[in-house]
Amino acid sequence: AILTGMSVAELWEIMGNSEALLLAVSALIVICALIGLATMQLATMRERYQEIAVLRTIGAGPLTLLLLIQIEAILITTAGIVLSLLLVAGLMGIIGPWLSSEYGLFISLPLFGKSSVFIIGLVLTSTYLVSLFPALAAYKRGLHAGLNGR
Repeated sequence: AILTGMSVAELWEIMGNSEALLLAVSALIVICALIGLATMQLATMRERYQEIAVLRTIGAGPLTLLLLIQIEAILITTAGIVLSLLLVAGLMGIIGPWLSSEYGLFISLPLFGKSSVFIIGLVLTSTYLVSLFPALAAYKRGLHAGLNGR
């Protein structure tokens, strides 16, 4: 019984290290996605300058433009979060019974646990902060330069 207890303790230690490694890889993926989002928004600003100039001409203030760009980033991120949660829930529903019958592995993943809600909030906050760069670029862009196409 002592050897079995030691084996289980070693297994949990290995699993804890693997979980920490997977969390670190997930964090790197989120950072890369946020950098990609900011890069995409900055790259499309060149095409949007005339649209921004038209919006400013019809009365949209710089703060409105800043909020529009940030709302776009938040909506993209929220759509990604919702799709990923639906995909995980669907796969857990499909693969869960198979794993339990074939391997005796019972996986119960709380999708909306405290850590999940914290991570989702952290991702949304990071998206808000990262989207400030393209939003500030649109905010600072002058009306005259946008109408001339520069």
